[in-house]
Amino acid sequence: MELTLSLRAGAVNVYPEKDLSPSKHKTQGLSLVVAQEISCVDTQTQENLFCPKEAATWYFLTSLPIDNPEQVIRVTRFYALRWQVERFYYTLNSGALQVEKLQFDDIHTLVNALAFYSVVGWQLLALTHAIRKNSDQSAQTVFDESEVMLLQKVSSKKIVSIGEAVLALAKLIGFAPSKKPPFPGVKVLATALERFFFMKLGYLGSNGLASP
Repeated sequence: MELTLSLRAGAVNVYPEKDLSPSKHKTQGLSLVVAQEISCVDTQTQENLFCPKEAATWYFLTSLPIDNPEQVIRVTRFYALRWQVERFYYTLNSGALQVEKLQFDDIHTLVNALAFYSVVGWQLLALTHAIRKNSDQSAQTVFDESEVMLLQKVSSKKIVSIGEAVLALAKLIGFAPSKKPPFPGVKVLATALERFFFMKLGYLGSNGLASP
């Protein structure tokens, strides 16, 4: 889905409550960006999804400068990243990896564990975004040749697209696609990838391809 926004921006001031002392509570100068939806198109079907009555408007109050159009767009893009940040946090915690339940005796081990899980979480999130953005793209944009070959063996189907690869992967733990959802989420993918990892180690070892 692709949104087109109309952007407006200007300087605003946040005043203290009237019963507060003006000498102790100064006026704070901020920037306000107003982003209004004016178009919405399905990028795959090119269908016009825009509904004027349901069009969203966002108000971004920020301390960042808005002296030119590039800075206004920058503020808007920062907010657009919020959803990805939230999904990344969800993936690390309740969504898949449960990092809040980690228990270590020292901060050094905890930091190392968080660094490792962050890489895993990022890869999970990237995979879910890839299949939702274009499930017909080549499977080898995410999986290497040996992984695609193994998925073909366990699914008994030829795998060309990333969508086919993900469905074969999720089938390992019993996921059945439907209209909603057609593809697995991060929790299912995390479990499926863990199982696939050990299958891959066994396959490579039995074929003399494992690293020494």
